[in-house]
Amino acid sequence: TSRAGMEQSLAEGTRGALDPRARVRLIAGLRAFQGDRSRGALRQMLHGDPAPEVRVAALAALGDFVDAAELEEVAGRALTDPDRRVRLGAARLIRRLPAERGVPLLLRALRGEDDPGVLQVAGESVEADGDAFASIALQAAEQGEDLAVIARLARHTRHPAVAGLVPSLAAHVQPEVRAAVSDLLRARPDLANDSALSGLLADPVATDGAD
Repeated sequence: TSRAGMEQSLAEGTRGALDPRARVRLIAGLRAFQGDRSRGALRQMLHGDPAPEVRVAALAALGDFVDAAELEEVAGRALTDPDRRVRLGAARLIRRLPAERGVPLLLRALRGEDDPGVLQVAGESVEADGDAFASIALQAAEQGEDLAVIARLARHTRHPAVAGLVPSLAAHVQPEVRAAVSDLLRARPDLANDSALSGLLADPVATDGAD
């Protein structure tokens, strides 16, 4: 049997396997081949398989061999998956993208994210290039975009450049952004500065959750 034939058999087998555990085992074989048939079958499972463990395995396999453009697309969709395990896997994959592509993707995809674990992994993913994260986030903040997401990611990004985001976010007109910054500073007092604190302490919205 040729290599192409074996890969095709595995890809077809994923559609016929009723047991999610069997589909996960087939994914291991497709991961080894890394061909077009493998990629197509893995993407199909990632986007349509009803079992979260299968989607997690398909995402991890795709992360091994797709190029940066496809990884950006795949991870972006997976960040909105209803299962947190898939979203966690996608947040980890963002580390493989350059910051100028990964950070905007996270800011868009995590607008509705409220799972602390996912936000923590996402923050850790951008920490490797914290200067780039802070620069991109500051530009977004100046344009009034994704501000609450920026504050939540900054909570989990241990990089000195992140402190530069706090003053502009703390003074923002949107009360939910100021409240998010207040939460950030309670968790990360190392990011506080006098100007940000004085404004937030006088803000009834930002201090409401501190009681």
